[in-house]
Amino acid sequence: YQRRVHGKQWYQRRVHGKQWYQRRVHGKQWYQRRVHGIDGRLVFPASSLAIETSTKMTEHFPAGAISPFFIIAETGATVDDPAQRTGIYDEKYLSATCDTMRRMVERGYANTTDFRSLNYLPREIDAFANFTKSFVVNNRTYTIHIDPLEIDCITNGTITGWFTGFAESNSTISFNYTGAQLLQILHQYPPYELLWNQTVGENATLITFQVPLDPFGAEIQNYTTSFRDFLANETRDSSVVSYYVSGATIDELDSVDQIYSIFPTMLAIIVSAIFVLMGITFRSVWVPV
Repeated sequence: YQRRVHGKQWYQRRVHGKQWYQRRVHGKQWYQRRVHGIDGRLVFPASSLAIETSTKMTEHFPAGAISPFFIIAETGATVDDPAQRTGIYDEKYLSATCDTMRRMVERGYANTTDFRSLNYLPREIDAFANFTKSFVVNNRTYTIHIDPLEIDCITNGTITGWFTGFAESNSTISFNYTGAQLLQILHQYPPYELLWNQTVGENATLITFQVPLDPFGAEIQNYTTSFRDFLANETRDSSVVSYYVSGATIDELDSVDQIYSIFPTMLAIIVSAIFVLMGITFRSVWVPV
């Protein structure tokens, strides 16, 4: 405890450098409580392999890689059907989830390169890079060329290109595609198939991202509270997707909050039990007091 008198009086208590309570008397009185975050050194012994590995992680990788956050984007549909465009194939669902991740980047909750998701590609991919196909029919050569298709979100779009062989000049081609069709096309590519297996569930997709700060640092609780409010607003404003966020850091923060929330009740129960037992033991109401 600390007390200073310098034009005002204040008391301060620090718990592990993380939690503190403060009271100031300077024309008014106020109380403040801050819970900054979770220090891994308070959970694991300082000499443990977990702390050693955590230190190495922060030396070689961004701090957020230690404990990524997971978002479940639930469709609310009963069947994922590309033909009917339901579930994860719903155009509104694809657009909504992609827009949510864009807003996450805009508001500083994540960086564009830190996502692993079905339909948000942090670096635009060229699905038809240098795609040229030639074939011969009746001793005549036909060539089809598809223009590069840059994709950052799996939504509606247009594929364009040209072909030769039917006339002296090149003939242009153009056809539209839906997000569901594009998903089926990309599913044939081995790298995207791996991403599919990691992020697609039943009537939901999994969005994994690294927070742009230390997940066990001083700012993580304020970040988590703000981010949960953001996802709650995104869920409320959408009719096709519901968001749920989790992660090791969030689980620990929730555990700490739950423990502190029931602490006064548990303390009251313990004190009451002690008074009752002492009263029974000494057969007196006044002895425990």
